[in-house]
Amino acid sequence: MNLNALEPFPRLKTKRLVLDQLVKENVRQLLEITSFNDRAKTEEELDQLLQTIAEQQKGKQGVVWALYLDKEVIGTLGFYRGFENKEGEVGYVIREKYRRQGFLTEALTEVVRFGFEQLELNSISAYTTDYNHASVLALEQFGFIKTEMHSGIHRKWVMLK
Repeated sequence: MNLNALEPFPRLKTKRLVLDQLVKENVRQLLEITSFNDRAKTEEELDQLLQTIAEQQKGKQGVVWALYLDKEVIGTLGFYRGFENKEGEVGYVIREKYRRQGFLTEALTEVVRFGFEQLELNSISAYTTDYNHASVLALEQFGFIKTEMHSGIHRKWVMLK
């Protein structure tokens, strides 16, 4: 496991996107993303969420990228909840008007590469509901394997190195 790969903040690039730190200047775009899953619906809640993310990153317990298309934040993607047993849990949200255009595939390809090559993870997991067909399809296309493990209504999917 190579947590040194998280310092300085790992800026990643794809053909169309730059994956970089979340900044408060993108409040309107971030609130559209964070309100989607009830994580933050107000600027005050967003400030708290950004502080939690910063603390997680400082403690090397996770990393969250903003997905920038030009200068606009179109989504977030990151590793959450630590790296126990050399496993990274990936999570993502794409703003509605940018879905089904290949942006998640493009960004997730780079984050999975970073996870295995730079962080030296042995596995990457993701959780989604069985009825989130777009997410299930994306995970299947990436080679994630559906498991019988659940966290509430979310099923665990795993990709091995």
